[in-house]
Amino acid sequence: MNDFNPSSAATSRKRSLALRLCIWAGVIGPILFVFVFSLDGFLKPSYSAMSQPISYLEVGSNGWIQSANFIVLGLLLILFALGFSQRMDPLIKQLPLLASTALLLLVGLAFANDGVFIPAAPGESQNAVHAVLHTTGFEVIFFSLPIACLIIGWQLRKTAVWHGYGWYSIITGLITVIPALFVLFSSFASPGTQTPSFAGLINRIFVVEALAWYVVMGIRMLTLVGPK
Repeated sequence: MNDFNPSSAATSRKRSLALRLCIWAGVIGPILFVFVFSLDGFLKPSYSAMSQPISYLEVGSNGWIQSANFIVLGLLLILFALGFSQRMDPLIKQLPLLASTALLLLVGLAFANDGVFIPAAPGESQNAVHAVLHTTGFEVIFFSLPIACLIIGWQLRKTAVWHGYGWYSIITGLITVIPALFVLFSSFASPGTQTPSFAGLINRIFVVEALAWYVVMGIRMLTLVGPK
């Protein structure tokens, strides 16, 4: 007797396609984000990529470009978090998987938040509501992602084919937390403390390093883990 069900097979294919698209969102999103802020920074008059962080692209003329860039990245990373949860279900225990997925969702929401609430403009108080919310989003990103990477890495290092990626995730988590610690400790600094002239470069290095994790892990999931 033939138990083949065309409807069930079609549904399975659709779910598999949706899952792969979610994973692809985590690969394409960071690459698109870096491309847009790099081009935007190059074309924006009086903007210095060396001394000014990425968020300052939201201030002034055409600030909407970077705001939209943050929001699009946030939405794509949310899709990735959902796809990650499904793809890694066979490899990560339930509680660590739930915790890491929740943290990855927070990262996506925080990026979108930083597109809605822009940083303080030059001369504007850092205590303005939108500036505080923007900084809060930054801190959520660089605390949530490292913790998620550490949880994921600790679990994946136990699986032979994911062992190297587990250690990569752990190292990424340890490095990525540095910007959040810097912001946290700088909040206790003297009001007259000057921002380093290479602050923009440092900002970019850590953002690219953090987002590279999504690209590396996404490609690995697409090439190694078969459809569920």
